[in-house]
Amino acid sequence: MKFLAKLFTFFCLTIHTFGVTSNIDSLENLLKNSQGTMKVDVWNELFRQYFNNHPVYAMAYTDSALQFALQLEYKKGIATSYNNMGVVYRIRGQFEEALNFYLASYKIHHEINDQEGIAKIFNNIGTVYSIKGDYDKALENYLESYEILKQIGDHEKIVGSLNNIGNVYRELKENDKALDYYEKALHLQEEINNTDQTFDPLTNIGNIYFNRKDYQKALDVYFESLEIERSKESLYGQAYALSNIGITFFHKKEYNMAISFQNQALTLANTIEDNYLLNNIYKALADAHFAADNLMMAYNSLMLYISVKDSLFNEESNRRISKLQLQFEFEKNENKMRLIAKNTDIKDLENRNQQITVLVVILGAIVGVSFLIGLYRNFVGDRKS
Repeated sequence: MKFLAKLFTFFCLTIHTFGVTSNIDSLENLLKNSQGTMKVDVWNELFRQYFNNHPVYAMAYTDSALQFALQLEYKKGIATSYNNMGVVYRIRGQFEEALNFYLASYKIHHEINDQEGIAKIFNNIGTVYSIKGDYDKALENYLESYEILKQIGDHEKIVGSLNNIGNVYRELKENDKALDYYEKALHLQEEINNTDQTFDPLTNIGNIYFNRKDYQKALDVYFESLEIERSKESLYGQAYALSNIGITFFHKKEYNMAISFQNQALTLANTIEDNYLLNNIYKALADAHFAADNLMMAYNSLMLYISVKDSLFNEESNRRISKLQLQFEFEKNENKMRLIAKNTDIKDLENRNQQITVLVVILGAIVGVSFLIGLYRNFVGDRKS
């Protein structure tokens, strides 16, 4: 088992060296010989490998991990699996289910004091807030995740955290701040030589050019990003890059090019079941077809857009999501108060110990002085005698 654990760690460390397929093959072989908690960890790593290309397979692996971790009462494995489930439901646009899993994961991570796991949850819940348009809450959670990651020195995840913070500032139209975070992310990614980063700072820099209406520079960056995502075999990354290219061509009034790239993005978005991206693609296709006088195609795309949007953002779902968000905020603040209370108790104990020490020193000094006075009096009495 120790050898397998070392081997699993080796595969995780060399994840950027080999292609996705060979890495999956290696993990599949490792899974055959794994037992106990090691098997749970390998299943969850396979989820991570499959997630960008085959979310259905990814879900099956993390579900196996969860069931086995529950049997073993392996808390870290359970928490990781819950988080993975939340990620899949978020991609599908099922935010209520996602938040339920995130909250369950957060409770366990906090119970076992797993700071890396807590940072992941803050990041993922920040993403839900961002999708819902609550950018202040999104930024609050992203910054909390960032601070934890800095403390534990997880540079790879810091890249993603910097990107997410930049994304919020971009949505808030603070492009200079956003660009500053994107550049920090890009420099750190190059510094640690991480070519397999899911959160691509290059794409986000392209978004800044897009917001500045420098469409040609945006296209140059998006195409470069697309090539990187293809080299990583990431369907998720390719889908977003293709959609970005399509939107940029639309703004350049090259409507047929816009439609072509959005259709390519549409195929991949359906494959990976990313309903949030599908929502944006259908809207972009409706706009492009209308601008190109393809009125029937525009109408069909608009109907699909409305259908997906209603499934993502209906009123009842929003109410339940808000309730879960409040529950998470309550849990988070309660844990902070417990930590403050614990630190206060420690300080009170330290103060009491200091006070006792001072009293002991004073009493010792009084006893010492009394003893010396007694000696002096005896000495004087002896002399008089």
